[in-house]
Amino acid sequence: MENEDCCDTGEKNLFPDIFEIIGKIGKRLEKFQKGKVSKLNISTAHYLILRHLQKNENVQVKDLLSVCQCEKSTLSGNLKTLEKDGYITRELKPNDKRSWIVSLTEKGANLQTEATSIMELKLSSCCSGFSNEELISLDGLLNKLHRSINLD
Repeated sequence: MENEDCCDTGEKNLFPDIFEIIGKIGKRLEKFQKGKVSKLNISTAHYLILRHLQKNENVQVKDLLSVCQCEKSTLSGNLKTLEKDGYITRELKPNDKRSWIVSLTEKGANLQTEATSIMELKLSSCCSGFSNEELISLDGLLNKLHRSINLD
């Protein structure tokens, strides 16, 4: 991969290499998640939705779009499946009849707890080479990079 000079200082621009490795890590994690959560008969998107709902109560549908990184119609299909299976409920927002609020049911919370246990067990073993301080630093740097990417 060819790197251009960074900021005309003569330093190597590492962003292409960084984005390439992040892409590779993303693909590996997606395969990993798919393999683990499929044992629970849910998709990776379902796992991400349930995980977000476990952390946040009464979430608006529009807020879940960024969680899944998918189209509105795809999210709608995922929510219908989760609702049909009894993992979530959807209700119209009381003060805005155009917005829906999504909540986790007890059944959904139990499934998410099981899925999280499976994921954390495997992820902790694959990240055992990192100290807690390194993981905190990595988390901060990746979040900073994520916030800095403007898709306009």
